Amino acid sequence: MPDEIVERVSSLEDLLARCIVANENNLSQSVAISAEEIATCLGLSFPGDATNSELNSLLPIYTHFLRDVQDNVETSPFVDLLRQSSRKTPEAAIVLLYFIEFPVMVLKVRESCVAINDCSVYEKFNCSDLIDQMAKNAFIIKWCRCALSSSKKHNAVVLASCINILDSVNILPEKKARKYLKKNVLCIDDNSSRDDIIEKFQLLRSDLADVVSRDDVTRDASANAILIQTHTLKVLFGEDDAIKIMMTSPKKDAFEAGLSRHRGLLSEGEYQLFRVMLMSENQSIEEALISQQIDQSKKARGIFNECANAGCGNEGTKICQRCKVVCYCSRSCQVSHWRAAHKNVCEDATLPRQASANAVQLARSITSPALRNHNEFLSANPDIDYRIVLPTGNQDCGVIFPDPMGKIMFKLWREKAPEPPYVHRMYGMLVHTRPQYKKIIRQQLKDEYGIDPLSEEAKLDFHTSGKGRDESSAAGEHDDAYYASIDGTHDGLWVCMGLNGMMVNLDNLDEFMLEQEEEWDHDKAERPELRREDEFVELDLHTFEEVVGPSLRDRGLTVASGITRRLIEDDCVLPPLRITRVRERDMSELIATKQRGNEQFAAGLFENAFETYEDALCCVVEYQFYIAPASQVEEVVKILSNQVECQLRLHEYKTAAQIATDALILDSDHEKTRIRRAKAELALYRNEKEILPYLVQAKHDLEEVLDSPFSSKNGCEAAQILLEETNELIENERKKFEEESPAGNFDLGVRVIKSKCW
Repeated sequence: MPDEIVERVSSLEDLLARCIVANENNLSQSVAISAEEIATCLGLSFPGDATNSELNSLLPIYTHFLRDVQDNVETSPFVDLLRQSSRKTPEAAIVLLYFIEFPVMVLKVRESCVAINDCSVYEKFNCSDLIDQMAKNAFIIKWCRCALSSSKKHNAVVLASCINILDSVNILPEKKARKYLKKNVLCIDDNSSRDDIIEKFQLLRSDLADVVSRDDVTRDASANAILIQTHTLKVLFGEDDAIKIMMTSPKKDAFEAGLSRHRGLLSEGEYQLFRVMLMSENQSIEEALISQQIDQSKKARGIFNECANAGCGNEGTKICQRCKVVCYCSRSCQVSHWRAAHKNVCEDATLPRQASANAVQLARSITSPALRNHNEFLSANPDIDYRIVLPTGNQDCGVIFPDPMGKIMFKLWREKAPEPPYVHRMYGMLVHTRPQYKKIIRQQLKDEYGIDPLSEEAKLDFHTSGKGRDESSAAGEHDDAYYASIDGTHDGLWVCMGLNGMMVNLDNLDEFMLEQEEEWDHDKAERPELRREDEFVELDLHTFEEVVGPSLRDRGLTVASGITRRLIEDDCVLPPLRITRVRERDMSELIATKQRGNEQFAAGLFENAFETYEDALCCVVEYQFYIAPASQVEEVVKILSNQVECQLRLHEYKTAAQIATDALILDSDHEKTRIRRAKAELALYRNEKEILPYLVQAKHDLEEVLDSPFSSKNGCEAAQILLEETNELIENERKKFEEESPAGNFDLGVRVIKSKCW
């Protein structure tokens, strides 16, 4: 499928709109993002193909943008995008930072910098005003420096751009470069001592070492992290001192390891040159002088602000006071250029405070990189109906619909997307086929079409466009039950597929057992020391409580409450279940992400916290917690319970109750989750015209807390207060029932409802 032509970004409003849409499309999560793909979002050439004409056309946007972020720090929407990049708008920041660093990349590629791809344009770089304005912009430079110092919070692509933008300061004339390096990059006084400057440089080096130590950092970022150090030291101390400082600086191993990871992407000469620049211990100062070749290759930094009047060629010393974009050498050249061309394009430098709806809609119409890549894959693999892209390290899952009519309908819906109802239908069909990947499918559809398939807009059925919104929403309340097609995972009112679809798998035992055996054969082949008796557990109704349960507890393992319920209450015969052990790497990432969510929650950012907790759960999306280490299950349940509290604070009570059920399927004794689900049910009772089953379910949850030997004193006190309120509401319901139906049996109705709860 050929790529569409995307028009070049044309204004600040257009730039802001494209940043917003990049965030909607979740660009950084949907594809292995490359500079070329980001450039496509902005309609820019690849740096090696960019001409002076293209850069000149962008100069007004750069000028207005840089002035906006410098002069309007409190109100600029671009400042907001950058400040929220570590948690809310990472994709917007990726696109915006690429736009900022674009001139720097063009200049570097013109100079044949080894860290950038080859150049196909043979023009002298005469757009120095772009670099000059950017390098002197205190907000941009300081923000990039702060991003490096907190690199764990930021996307690797963001960090790569930050390194490039910081290096732009070294491109300034030496005296200015030294001034702005101290002021904005090292954040030190201009008359600071040599030792103080070196100390600040070592902090920068340490932060760069943390960046290159990441597995997701690219070749160019690793190379540029070395280049910026050599450039900075040469500007501050001169060639000889720069070599001596590099030789004695710590953390060489981190940079060498970063180079080694990308050695296959560097020529032997490039690889050795960067090692020389690092001053590796086996190299002499004489060998290190080879680093001068970098600057001697093309000495293209004879850069100046050229007079805009065609054919003049002199240095422009006067700037147009209206647009503040073009320069002139004299009054006569300004008058001549005004009459010939400039009066038709000169605009007052007014700044948009927000992107218009039309600009956002236009930007949204551009096909996302995720969808474009998916279309290309499906074109090359016509037998596959859809590909579910799984987290790195896992083989992607291809979906093939066996029913010919299903194939036709799904293809039709893909063609009609991104109309929201069709995205919703696609989600339903995919989740019905692969329920264990429901969260990944939802996110992938958001990446591809910019539409949340479970949003109210998407659930509004296109066949019932004449219905009111309330009626249509009510009709969609049972979607989960429909898509799951199950009967064994109800907890009272709540239909639940279980975390990662674990309970749905048990409804198709033949397929479940086959997948489990295939995974075991694969793992056994890779790790012959594994023993089946250590990896599988047979759960038997007659021996579970006396033999199997205690044995598992002695091994630090726990059985999911949903499994116990099936075994004991439903009298279900289960196959041998394999023990789930989350890899240490995944568990560490889950805990670290949970901590970020806790910090956001403490700051009152409940929506952000919920999304961060969702990111944490994505670390364990491939696991099914039938039998697992108790400590790992505890962490997962805590995250689910925290999500419940977020939804309560956001007044999303149905979602809160549903997620609570996910948590209780893993641990039915989790006190906070029981209480939180009861709160959600009480809120639903009040908000949805006093539906009795909500009260009965809440009463059951609260009684479970009070009856459990694991409940805390505070938990019991909170549950008791809520239970008294619930009993009072149930008594009111009884009175109303007896008035309306004197011959009816209210207690029997309550017992029938409660019989479904567990």
